[in-house]
Amino acid sequence: MIDVREFVPRDSLYLLESSAQAEFLRASGMLVYSRGELRASMADVFLQYAGLYHLFQVSNALQVCVADEQALRVLPAEAREVLLQEQVRLNRGYVFDAEWLASLGEEFAEESKHLLETSGVSVEGRRFVVLTREIWDGLRAEFRQAWFEQQVAQLAAQYPQETLPEDFEWSERISEGQRALIRQYAGRTAERSGPNCFAGAIGAAAGTSASHAILRQWLHPEPFWRMLADLGYVRVEANVQAGDVLVWRGRDEEAIHAAFVIDEGLLFQKHGQHWFDPWMVVKFATVEDYAESVSSGGRIEVYRREA
Repeated sequence: MIDVREFVPRDSLYLLESSAQAEFLRASGMLVYSRGELRASMADVFLQYAGLYHLFQVSNALQVCVADEQALRVLPAEAREVLLQEQVRLNRGYVFDAEWLASLGEEFAEESKHLLETSGVSVEGRRFVVLTREIWDGLRAEFRQAWFEQQVAQLAAQYPQETLPEDFEWSERISEGQRALIRQYAGRTAERSGPNCFAGAIGAAAGTSASHAILRQWLHPEPFWRMLADLGYVRVEANVQAGDVLVWRGRDEEAIHAAFVIDEGLLFQKHGQHWFDPWMVVKFATVEDYAESVSSGGRIEVYRREA
């Protein structure tokens, strides 16, 4: 898990829907990327913070301005306010309303009120804080910690996890190494963003001492497929059984997710590559339509180790 001080990046990302707005910011000396350019130019920032900024949930057509508070202060007050209001309307991450701040507890009520009054923006009669590093660094340490813990808890609760009881009846198809690995990692988060679903699935399938290094990687599809074949897995047209590896393909045939089958109804997976996405045991039904891939024309493929 990242350090609480690094929860907010030094340079904020501002989503831009209007081409005119993007052109205005460029003319003002601001840095504006397409989402693809952002990913290529700022790979580390994209990997660490894209999920928190909801970049995977917004249109590819949106442009992104990268700026700190000092850069924003050169903008006219009206232009700055419009930019912040746009972040609320576009459902960008790092945007918090009065109700959310109130949920942090009475201990922080006065600080929350002051923050909304001095650093907030109004949209449709409600006040919001568009969080930046400058705002974050200015908060009392206890306030920051409570804020951080609340956000992490909400992120972790997005996908219901299952807990394997001590007397869980493992299938004979699951090796002792696989069992130990799943128990060790289930419910844990990585120290940084990067470790992803492909690494989680192939690491569990291997079930060896080398799996720990595998699980820590940002594994791309090419080495995933190679390692799957090296382990003796082949695609089958059959009902799912323990020890299988499932791969989700989108409508465009691209592999977008993978998980290891514990039994017919339970999977071991990492839902995403962000530091707040834990390795987890989940019911198959919870992720059956991962990212709406199946309902939008994709499919799930079953891979099984040859006897």
